[in-house]
Amino acid sequence: MDSFFELIFGNFFIVIIIIVAIINMLSKTKTGNQSRDRNTERESTQERRTIQERLEEKVEQVKESYQQAAETLSSEVEETTNTFEDQRQAQYEQLKQRIQSEQQYDNMKDKSNVDLKLPTQAAVNQDATEDMDVNNYITKNLTKQGLAESIVMAEVLGPPRALNPYQNIAMKRRRNQ
Repeated sequence: MDSFFELIFGNFFIVIIIIVAIINMLSKTKTGNQSRDRNTERESTQERRTIQERLEEKVEQVKESYQQAAETLSSEVEETTNTFEDQRQAQYEQLKQRIQSEQQYDNMKDKSNVDLKLPTQAAVNQDATEDMDVNNYITKNLTKQGLAESIVMAEVLGPPRALNPYQNIAMKRRRNQ
C-alpha cells in the first residue's frame, strides 16, 4: 500500500489527472442539478402558460355564451313586446266594436220606440262625439296605470275578504277530512 501512495505522489502527472477527474465529476453533478432546475422551471412556465391559455379560452367561451344569451334574451323581449302590443291593439279593437254595437243597439231601440224619425244633424254629431269619447276613454285606461287602477277597483268593489278568510294548508286538510 505504501508503494501505491509513493507511485501516485511520485508522479505529478497522475495527481493532476486525479484532481481534474474529481473536479469534472463535481461539475457534472452541479450542471446536472442546474439543468434539472432549468427543465423544472421550463415545465412550470409552460404549465403556467398553458393554464393561462386555458383561462383565456374559458373567458372567451364565457363571453361568447354571454353574448348569445343577451341576443336571445333581447330577441325574446322584442317578440314578447310585439306580442303584447298586438294583443293590446286587438283587445282595443274588440272593445271598440263591442261598444259601438251596443250603442247601435241602443240607437236602434230608441229609433223603434220613436216614430221612425230621421236622424238630425245634432244626433249624428252626438254619435261622433260619443265615439271619440269612447276611444279616448279606452286609450286612457289601457295603460299600466289604468290597468293597475282597474285591479284596485276590482278588489275594492269585489266581495269582502272576510267571506273567504285565509287558511293555511294544514287548516284546509283538516277541514277536508
